Amino acid sequence: MKKLSKKLFSRNIILRLVQKEDKSSYYNAGFRSIDSQSMYFTQTSASFSEDQIYGYIDRIVDDENRYDFLITDSSGVIFGESVLNEIDWQKRIANYRIVLFNQKYFGRGIGSEALSLSVSFGFEELGLLRIELEVFGFNERAIRAYKKVGFVTDEIEENVKLLDGSLGSIYKMSIEKSQFQQ
Repeated sequence: MKKLSKKLFSRNIILRLVQKEDKSSYYNAGFRSIDSQSMYFTQTSASFSEDQIYGYIDRIVDDENRYDFLITDSSGVIFGESVLNEIDWQKRIANYRIVLFNQKYFGRGIGSEALSLSVSFGFEELGLLRIELEVFGFNERAIRAYKKVGFVTDEIEENVKLLDGSLGSIYKMSIEKSQFQQ
């Protein structure tokens, strides 16, 4: 399947597929100086070199089993990324993940808008039947956003060791096309 090239628009954001020419701006927005809160919510401890990020972009741009959208404003400022990946075209199922690169973008509806646009794109443009995700239980704001568009909790994995050594939970959630509420 040839990858659809689209821009998705909402009131406050634009989602556009990452391109090879975005390497530098993508690295600068999300990886040059990694935000501690973004790392906390994704439970990421690794840092990535410019070469690693450039190689990553080279690998994903033409991968037909994923759609990596940059979340931007109308002037091109990159807020984060919204990704449909691990697409199983036979079963018409995908995984979803999102990250805002800086806590200054939290609580402004940017993530919710990106989520809604991405899920709509997955169902309407890609013909997916189901989208799945995992989210840490302490990320209550994200869980509320997922539930608002129709995601349901399929399973809760308890006693997951977090980066700080404490125990937490991972919510495994999914949405089917018939459950989607824009």
